[in-house]
Amino acid sequence: MCIGVAVEISDGHYSLPALLAVAIALALVAVHWARRMLRPTEEDAAGDSRAPMLLVAAGVIAMLWLAMNDERLVLYAVRPWRLTIVALCTMGIAVASYVPAILRGTAENQDFRHVRFAVILACVFAGGVDTIRASPIPAVDVWVVEMDGADALMHGKNPFAVVSVKSTAPNHAGPNSPYVYTPLQLFITTPAKAIAGDIRYAMLVAILVAGCAMRFATRRVWEDGPSFAEDAPALCYFATPKLFFILEQAWTEPVSVMFVSLVVAAHAAKRPLATSILLGLAFATKQSMIWMIPIACTALSLSLAQIAVAFGVAAATIAPFAFADFHALKFAQLDYLKLLPPRDDGLTLRTAMLDLFDIEIPGAIGFGLAAIASAASAWRFRGRASELLPCTVFALLVFFFFNKYAFANYYFLTIGLSALVATLPDSSTADLTRA
Repeated sequence: MCIGVAVEISDGHYSLPALLAVAIALALVAVHWARRMLRPTEEDAAGDSRAPMLLVAAGVIAMLWLAMNDERLVLYAVRPWRLTIVALCTMGIAVASYVPAILRGTAENQDFRHVRFAVILACVFAGGVDTIRASPIPAVDVWVVEMDGADALMHGKNPFAVVSVKSTAPNHAGPNSPYVYTPLQLFITTPAKAIAGDIRYAMLVAILVAGCAMRFATRRVWEDGPSFAEDAPALCYFATPKLFFILEQAWTEPVSVMFVSLVVAAHAAKRPLATSILLGLAFATKQSMIWMIPIACTALSLSLAQIAVAFGVAAATIAPFAFADFHALKFAQLDYLKLLPPRDDGLTLRTAMLDLFDIEIPGAIGFGLAAIASAASAWRFRGRASELLPCTVFALLVFFFFNKYAFANYYFLTIGLSALVATLPDSSTADLTRA
């Protein structure tokens, strides 16, 4: 929740209160990580879960309230987004309906539980459609790059070779932006462009699929659990204050959250082949997912065959474009990102140090610390599936916090993965509910 508040009050750009909230979240995750590194087999004592569930429910309602009162929820709207507000309000009422059962400690009717969750999904869908329609042409290079990339692919052209979009970053003086997203994003967004005319419908579907996968995994792991407990991960994800802002801007992180959620669901269902395939797709969604690779391979106790499948699937998404024009792909995926200068509006420690003390922090620090966190987690938590998400969140938060820039979408990824923590069978992960 700390990160949700940080993004809400700053739109993901630098402000000292927002950075302090991120720092608090990082400290909480770091304490959890360090404690588990020292005592990897320690389990928290079980207790009455009603108070924690009430606290989480109150937090979800508070996040929805923040979103409803956010005048910048849809940044480039050409008309009011009233249906989105109605959807958020309805979700708040639905969350409040869990409270009586939590207080009584009694189970609810299964049909009622399914219907209520379907209503919540309908609210997210309606709010998402309304957001896209309220902001049909957002003035952000992300959307233009993805729309142009989908158009190029639909016309048989290589997006990595032909897409060139003027950056909308403040004071940008570098080259035009190529198609900087991974090839897998093209395969996800192009059908949405062809069918619905806007790549953002793919992100909306990804949000809904992620929520369903979270609920499925929780129901498989926590059998006969309270109704709120099985829905809490999806609710925390859906209640992220800037959820519809992320959707409007067309950022790709919802696709990453979707595939990681599907990985967890497949693992909970004991489907090793599906887990390996989905893990490969998750790796291929974004460059920063590299920090998850060593943790996943060891925490999930993947065999060499499963690792080969995962890497083979990831490579298969890249291969067509690598064979078509390797240099264009390499420039778009790596070289261009290296050329980008640090951003003075990024929500990072570097920005704060420049602002407060005029001290420059090298961007390499973020890479180094994230590599240490990822490698140490992979070594220490072999065979500990419950540590997959907490350790991934920690490595990503370290990477973003110390990087040369990070914005709302970067931290949204950690919010989505933090919501997934509760789908894994380890009571000690409660420490991360505030992250």
